[in-house]
Amino acid sequence: MTRVEAKQVARRLRRQVMLSSAASGLLLLLLAVCCLAALWPSLGVQRTQSLWSGAMLAGVLWMALTVLSTRQVKAANQAANHLSAGRLDLAEQELTTALGTFSLHRIGKLMVCHNLAVVVHGQKNYHAAAELCDAIIAIHGSVSKSLGRVCRMLLADCRLFLGDTLAAIKALQPLLNRDAKLTLTEQMMLLPIELRCLVAQKEFSRAVEELPWKIQRAELLDTYRAALVHALLAKAMRELGRVEAAEYLQRRSCLLHDTADLSKDYPGLLD
Repeated sequence: MTRVEAKQVARRLRRQVMLSSAASGLLLLLLAVCCLAALWPSLGVQRTQSLWSGAMLAGVLWMALTVLSTRQVKAANQAANHLSAGRLDLAEQELTTALGTFSLHRIGKLMVCHNLAVVVHGQKNYHAAAELCDAIIAIHGSVSKSLGRVCRMLLADCRLFLGDTLAAIKALQPLLNRDAKLTLTEQMMLLPIELRCLVAQKEFSRAVEELPWKIQRAELLDTYRAALVHALLAKAMRELGRVEAAEYLQRRSCLLHDTADLSKDYPGLLD
């Protein structure tokens, strides 16, 4: 997916979310008005029957559109199967098709777009992934919701790979407060991204703050990201002149993963 295609998907997503919200609101309003009006005692039998028929029509339309929305869920599940098989191209195709399907449930639509951003990020198309993340955050970027928090982390990761550290920090800013009430999984996701921001900004003292807490979280990560965290902490310690601690953290990083791979994936950051 190119950046231009991602912008087109983002525009289509905004239109579809507005349309689904409008459709949901109109159907619920029609159902409520018809049901309440049908209970009015002064209406004749014919008008009452017409109102109940209107309420039934609204209910049937709601059910029909809900069934139509399940196609999006099926496509998303099929994309997950492709992802587990390592077929990012097929996953992208399924998710793009799912985004083109009408759905009453805006959260489901946004989740599909987020999954597409994850796939595109995995293909190293960081510009395109950032465009998708920006669209999701603009619609549903509240840090009180898990989708908004995770999407901000993905956006920050894209910005870091694109060399825009300030934009990455801006995306993460609402999450950096320890009162943000992140789950343990979200804390683990945030840690390597936050450390990359701090090291890139040469804020080494901040990078090694709460060191035991950071090492505990790092030990819960997969070996690749755990090695990255230890390597980043080692670089910060080295820059602060704490050579012994830096050597210890560097050895831990080497035990967890081949540091040559880390240096290749993050050129300049770990030098």
